[in-house]
Amino acid sequence: FFPPPNLHVGVPILDGLHLGVGVTFPYGLGIAWPEDWEGRLDLVSQNLQTINTNPNVAFRIPGFDLSVALGAQIYYATVTLDQVFGLRDDVEVGAQLGGDGLGVGVTAALMYKPTRELTIGLNYRSGTTIDFTGSVHFDGEEGTAFESTFVDQDISTSLSIPNAFTLGIGYQ
Repeated sequence: FFPPPNLHVGVPILDGLHLGVGVTFPYGLGIAWPEDWEGRLDLVSQNLQTINTNPNVAFRIPGFDLSVALGAQIYYATVTLDQVFGLRDDVEVGAQLGGDGLGVGVTAALMYKPTRELTIGLNYRSGTTIDFTGSVHFDGEEGTAFESTFVDQDISTSLSIPNAFTLGIGYQ
């Protein structure tokens, strides 16, 4: 169970001009199985955690009930994976992979309030790629014929986050 805490703060700077920052955890997944479970050759545990920091500036256009906002998206993510390789019926090698990465994108938004009761918002978040680097560590291979095959080493992978458009309508 991973509760996704979120924080959003906005501060007025001038009449109609605001600065803000949001910190969210938009993507995450984790699962862990007992080390002796039958499917351990596929997966023992995995964990992906993503933090998105979104500093932005918003401006309300006088006389139009229209606001525009621009900002950055700064993603920091970590990933871990534990797996077991069966060499023979009585010999297993554990593998622990882990790494972290950074990705940067932009965000833009419009908010229109045609009446006191109705608000319409449109938000765009650019796609980005988080490039992960890390390492893999093996244990249990010592003293086997495969000892030279399982060498601790650097790893890399990437996660693509797609472009996203969001339309919202509020009525009070």
